[in-house]
Amino acid sequence: MPVSYRETILLLYNKEKETTIQYVWWLLISAFFSLNLMIPIFTKQFIATAGYKFKLRLSLQTSKEVRYRFFSYFYRREFSSITGLVMGDNQLTDSGATLVAVCQMNSTNDVDRNMGICKDLINKAKSRGAKFVFLPECFDYVGENSEQSLSMAEPLESPRMQILCELAKELGVWLSLGGYHEKGPPDDKRLRNSHVIVNDSGSIVAVYRKIHLFDIDVKDGPRLKESDTCIPGNQIVPPVSTPVGNVGLAICYDVRFPELSLILAQQGADILTFPSAFTQITGSAHWEVLLRCRAVENQCYVIAAAQTGQHNAKRRSYGHAMVVDPWGCVIAQCHEGNDVCVAEIDLGYLNKIRQQMPLMNHRRTDIYGSLNSGPKL
Repeated sequence: MPVSYRETILLLYNKEKETTIQYVWWLLISAFFSLNLMIPIFTKQFIATAGYKFKLRLSLQTSKEVRYRFFSYFYRREFSSITGLVMGDNQLTDSGATLVAVCQMNSTNDVDRNMGICKDLINKAKSRGAKFVFLPECFDYVGENSEQSLSMAEPLESPRMQILCELAKELGVWLSLGGYHEKGPPDDKRLRNSHVIVNDSGSIVAVYRKIHLFDIDVKDGPRLKESDTCIPGNQIVPPVSTPVGNVGLAICYDVRFPELSLILAQQGADILTFPSAFTQITGSAHWEVLLRCRAVENQCYVIAAAQTGQHNAKRRSYGHAMVVDPWGCVIAQCHEGNDVCVAEIDLGYLNKIRQQMPLMNHRRTDIYGSLNSGPKL
């Protein structure tokens, strides 16, 4: 059963308080054995830590503003996957923040199995109070090979899409579904990698087709050429107005191209979303840093649902679905297997960051020149 944001903060505080006590004992014992060496550490680190904890405790007792990001990264990561906790970078007082859910799953070539997982994750998200649920790329299936992937693709008006539209209407939630394997036109054997937004009435309100296709050859890793089976998109979809804010649409590999995120932010996006299926090798190296970069440089929330685990003999995904706030803090993260975690989207906090550091107003477009003039490698 979901707990309040205040209860989540108290759990984090109590956990860090235990560690602080251990830290104090370590300092005292170390100072006893090596007084001269430990005095600088004792005076700076101990006093700062003790004062910070006292201030945090006082704020909790008086219901003053205490933010989730005030706690150490280690404990935020540990608590982010616990069922029922309401995570997010929100004030203790009511600020009108809205809950979203980011999902992580392991898709295979069994569509019925995958759809069952999707429905289960969406229902769990709803039970935790989420208004908007984000599913990963390839939520419908991951084929054994390119031929199977092409043969399994369906148009948007398909039974599998209708199932999720009806569920959105039944539960009264918005859904981010992408990328969906959308069947291409009759004269092209390839499919489209499509990011579909469904509103709480069960209607499709936006469709974005992936612009940047994943053609890579990683040493000691996979060789993938998405362009062999996928038609590239040629249009940026304006941010979609939703109950949680204006949502900018992208898919997976798009996260590596900052121009797309910048354009979406300039068009009014509060949230950038990257449903993904990052490989194990590229994900372990780049996943988190890319998402946090896109959040910080555009002062947006970033929501990145993810595929995880072994899909078939050749393909394994990194996982670690997460939500990042506009300050670059990871405020929720899934861990192993099929999972869902919830975070708060606080547009008041987002606007405060933009007011204090107005990056968009400081851009020197007069001297940047054309970003399109550089040579291709």
